[in-house]
Amino acid sequence: MADRRRAHHALVHQLLEHGMSMREAARHLGWSRNTVRRYAHAKHWQDMAKGRRPRGSKLDPFKPCLAQRWEETGGKVTGKALLAEITEHGYRGGHTLLPQWKGQTLLAPDSAPPPPPPAWSPPSRRCSPSWRAIASPSGSPRP
Repeated sequence: MADRRRAHHALVHQLLEHGMSMREAARHLGWSRNTVRRYAHAKHWQDMAKGRRPRGSKLDPFKPCLAQRWEETGGKVTGKALLAEITEHGYRGGHTLLPQWKGQTLLAPDSAPPPPPPAWSPPSRRCSPSWRAIASPSGSPRP
């Protein structure tokens, strides 16, 4: 993937340096104009990396206070009380970020990973007689 991006970046910049417009380069390469535009505007091929860049949350400035309050009370403080406290200090977000923060930050490190799903097994005889007829090992329906 990186080699291809590097080659495409060099190719687009080479075409543009030879005086070709972005529209002409797109037509010549068989790409969309937006693709050529993205390569043309990227100074380095590494700038073409896709993916979500993490953004800050409205809750970020208050996370140290929340964690401290959680430790002071031993986890015996409600989300409603935490929300009231940080709202007094200028938090303007909603209540839905608190359970997410609690689950990701406070409970996730201590909790064990979920158990693996059970291995697949065919239905029991009581469950589906028609299924047994279709899935018999010999290939012929069972009596």
